[in-house]
Amino acid sequence: MPITTIYLVRHGFRGNWVQDPLTGVTTSTVKSPTNIPSDPALASYGVEQSLALAERLIINSPLPTVIYSSPFYRCIQTLQPFAQRLGTEGLGQCRSKKEEQEDKEEKTRQVAEIVGDRGLGEWYGTARFDHPRAASDAILREFFPTYTERTTITPPPNGETLDMLHERCAVAMQAIIQNEDQKSKADKAIVISTHAATMIAIARVLTGEMPKDVNEEDFKTFTCGISTFVRRREGDNLHRRAIRAPAAEEEKEEEGVDGKAPSNISEWKNGKGVAGGWNCTVNSDCSHLPNGEERGWYV
Repeated sequence: MPITTIYLVRHGFRGNWVQDPLTGVTTSTVKSPTNIPSDPALASYGVEQSLALAERLIINSPLPTVIYSSPFYRCIQTLQPFAQRLGTEGLGQCRSKKEEQEDKEEKTRQVAEIVGDRGLGEWYGTARFDHPRAASDAILREFFPTYTERTTITPPPNGETLDMLHERCAVAMQAIIQNEDQKSKADKAIVISTHAATMIAIARVLTGEMPKDVNEEDFKTFTCGISTFVRRREGDNLHRRAIRAPAAEEEKEEEGVDGKAPSNISEWKNGKGVAGGWNCTVNSDCSHLPNGEERGWYV
């Protein structure tokens, strides 16, 4: 059954690191759980935000029953409280009586699966040196036992231009949506945890709204804010986001992440969007957070 709703969230407040712009060497004052300085855990305040996020997501309608994440520690950690809530109480809402009984008997589904995809990872721009990479699947499972990686596309080691970032997100989202559409279970909604720049790019490829100025502040990215995207139905007007009308200028075909056009994936532009297009109905809502909107960011 095709999915109808995508919830997009940015990770919570995180620890900091410093990168030498000449060498690319990264350092941090607080040790990362993965021993990668540029892969920090959430700050204590970010953990509080993630708990508030879980409380909100578990009552959302439709309930997101599939969890995707960037493979960086902070993004997985942001949705871990929700994965715990979903595994213990949420999935029963979407399962048959037989499946519910099997879970009760076996007690194996205490935490929902979190699917990592490097196509949802951080954007660093381009550089002469290799950019930081997330930890391996095996290392991350030491901290998040239900984590598994199913990467659709991997960013190049020397980074990406903004155009390449958008193409990478288009490839990743097309694959993720296609995979979920093919499932037999009625998973009507998914949630994705990612980073600020990536979140903006995903929003653009879902709606098909690519501003003339790529640095335009269009989609919001507050920490632990929730953006909602609803799939367009056949016959819908190409209404995407009430905040601003899309640019009507014809766009050129862009090169893919690996220097090759990714199967005409650039056709998401001009209001089309990937997988039939999506409307943004909520733009980084933070009403569930005690201090509301914080740390907004734009490319």
